[in-house]
Amino acid sequence: MDVIKDLIKEGRLQEKPQKVLKGFDENETVSPEYEIIHPPKLCPDCDLTVTNHRTLFYKRLSPVIHWAKKCNNCNCFQHPVTGKYTLSSPELGAWWRSNTPVKPKK
Repeated sequence: MDVIKDLIKEGRLQEKPQKVLKGFDENETVSPEYEIIHPPKLCPDCDLTVTNHRTLFYKRLSPVIHWAKKCNNCNCFQHPVTGKYTLSSPELGAWWRSNTPVKPKK
């Protein structure tokens, strides 16, 4: 319990307000819920200052099978060559179509 009090003093944890549920007695003891407060820091992917960093991976099948990595903060996809998050979804597809060799028709 001392750890929780220390985190609240540091500003990294806050108590959520209690919800009143129907069917429960008001005198019943309900354990408190806490919410973690993430300190703002620089996103390593898109260079934005964010509090909750998330990166998503998508498996794409067209024009070739590849993995697309998307920063959920700036909503941009990672460029396959440079590694920078500058592409939108249509731009990423266009890049793969232009840089994929065409199979000869039989």
